Amino acid sequence: EVSPTSPTEEKAGQKANGHSLIVTGKPGIVSSKPPPSLDRFMEFLYPGSLGLDEGICSLTMKASISMLANCTGSECSHWIVYISVVTWISTSLATLWWLKKVFGRYETTKALPVEYGAVNIASMCSGLIFFREYQYLADWQLAVVLVGLGVILLGLLIGRIDSIDESLRPSPCDESQTTMVGPKKDNNLPRSNARNAFNEPPKM
Repeated sequence: EVSPTSPTEEKAGQKANGHSLIVTGKPGIVSSKPPPSLDRFMEFLYPGSLGLDEGICSLTMKASISMLANCTGSECSHWIVYISVVTWISTSLATLWWLKKVFGRYETTKALPVEYGAVNIASMCSGLIFFREYQYLADWQLAVVLVGLGVILLGLLIGRIDSIDESLRPSPCDESQTTMVGPKKDNNLPRSNARNAFNEPPKM
C-alpha cells in the first residue's frame, strides 16, 4: 500500500484500523502487519491443516488398498474406488507442497507438535468413525483410546498457552535500535595517523 506521508511520519508500531504499520525501508511505502491474535491463530492453523491433510491421505490410502484387495469383477470399477485413489494421490502431492510452506514459515519446534497432534487425532477418528473399529473394542479399550485422544488435545492446548506467553514477552533484539559496531576511531589524531593506526604493523 502506497502512503503519501513522508518517511518521518512512518513509525513502526503505528496503529491503523486495528493493524500495525511497519516501514518497508522504501520512502512512502508502508506494509500492514496482522494483529498478534491472527498471527497466533495462523501459527496453529498452518501445521494443523498439514496434519489433517496427512490424516486424509492415510485414510484414503487404507480405503483404496482395502477395496482393491477385496473387490471382484465389476466391483473394482465402482466410482468410489476411483474417488478414493484420486483423493489419495492428490493429498499425497499436496502434503509435499504444504510441508515446505508450513516449515518454511514457522519454526519446527512450534509447528511439528501441532502437526503430529492433528495427524494422530485424524487417524484415531477415521478408525473409530469411518472404519467403525469401535465395534471390535471392549468398553475399557474404547475408554483408553478416548483418554489418549484427550491427552493429545490437552497437549495441543498446553503448547498453545506456552506459545501465547512467549509471544507476549519483549523481543531481546529490536531491529529499530540495532547499530553497526566497529573499531572506535580516534578523531583527535591527525588524518594520516588515524589511518595508519589500523594498517601499520606492530613494532617488535
